[in-house]
Amino acid sequence: MPITIVKGSKEYIKVEVIDNSDTPITSLSGATPKYDTTEEDLTAVQTNQTPSVSGMFLYCLVDGTLAGYVIGEKYLLFPYFTLAPEIPRLGPIDFFIV
Repeated sequence: MPITIVKGSKEYIKVEVIDNSDTPITSLSGATPKYDTTEEDLTAVQTNQTPSVSGMFLYCLVDGTLAGYVIGEKYLLFPYFTLAPEIPRLGPIDFFIV
């Protein structure tokens, strides 16, 4: 089932992060998570946003009141982490404005 956000609402997209490293972490709270949303052509809509964190879940708030979101269009969510010297970027996670 596709992720949908109603135009004019503000809703969270829940993202589970799985750590496959040799020493897996159990919480993302110290990982300085951020996220961006873009149109399909990668034009930015929301940038450098801070999600809420609970364990290994990110809660990314999509603000459907913004003019950049158009009903019927597909958008992309890109969570990322600022862990110097690396900046791993996840996604894209597709969602639609309805």
